[in-house]
Amino acid sequence: METRSLVILISLLLTTGCATTTRTASAPSERVKAEEQFQRELAVRTSYDLETRLDSVGNNVLHAAVASCGDKIGSSIGMYSGSSFMYGKDKEAAEKVLAPFVDEYVRVNHVMPGLAGDKAGFKRGDIIVSVNGIDIPKGKDGPNAVAKAFGEVKSDSVYEIVHQRGDKKLRTTLRPRPKCGYTLVLGPGNEVNAYADGKRIIISRGMMMFTKDDLELSFVIAHELAHNVMKHIDAKATNYIAGSVLDVIVSTGTGVGTQGTFGKMGAQAFSQDFEREADYVGLYILANAGMDTEKASAFWRRMAALNPGSIGSNHAATHPATPERFVAMEETIREIREKQKKGRLLKPELKSTP
Repeated sequence: METRSLVILISLLLTTGCATTTRTASAPSERVKAEEQFQRELAVRTSYDLETRLDSVGNNVLHAAVASCGDKIGSSIGMYSGSSFMYGKDKEAAEKVLAPFVDEYVRVNHVMPGLAGDKAGFKRGDIIVSVNGIDIPKGKDGPNAVAKAFGEVKSDSVYEIVHQRGDKKLRTTLRPRPKCGYTLVLGPGNEVNAYADGKRIIISRGMMMFTKDDLELSFVIAHELAHNVMKHIDAKATNYIAGSVLDVIVSTGTGVGTQGTFGKMGAQAFSQDFEREADYVGLYILANAGMDTEKASAFWRRMAALNPGSIGSNHAATHPATPERFVAMEETIREIREKQKKGRLLKPELKSTP
């Protein structure tokens, strides 16, 4: 009983003795609700802008770089469709911010310039009425119906699409075009980062905002594409396995756990070389895609300004220092320029190339 009384007394002392705020800002509930709606609309607009920019720039790189991707080839119709039901709890915000291009109908909400949908004549806002004779319903079932109707998109596929534009119903034949068979993904993080995993190219929201123009974004995508094309991810996995075998041998022989140290060391082996090669091959991918590479190296100066720690050399780091990357890219640009002047094939000078 005495203990309980003591606890109550201490609680009262803490409650009465703690300093309090001198003023609490009031937040009228109706204004808070309005601000919440405004921020949802802002988030929808920002996500839409980031995704459409990544799709437009990235798919142009993937289409133009087909010759660099060997047998890893896919296809694309060069446009996206959807309805407000795809936005879940932000459905109301999507209908308001993206009107009149997003509502309960399945509409074309993004056409990538110069690609299949654009060349076929589709416009943003067109309502998808049917695909190869399959009717597309209005409402929540519409997006799934479109996905099912298109199925697996291949370069030899042909789609007869009925779409409505204003009062007119149009019938258009759409033929997909080949592209490098890697999926572009807008990552959720706000860190300035991008990576490849052998199947996908993931660009963070932070990187999207950091890249000041489409050339810089194209280089980032081409760099990650080079990681996939050069099978760097497979090589890292092989090195990790080799290191993990050594972990097992040491642990078994000594009875001391290595905590996966050798596996981690194996995964990082040649990591800086992989990055150098991705910079090098990535520039050739851009050049072969007919893109301007002259100012691409400036990306590393801006990266250094954002991350001063990347300026100094560090043998333990997984990436080369930014001054080295800048200078190496300048040399690669000079190499590409000389080949272009002489009309030579734009082929990377790799050690493994016969």
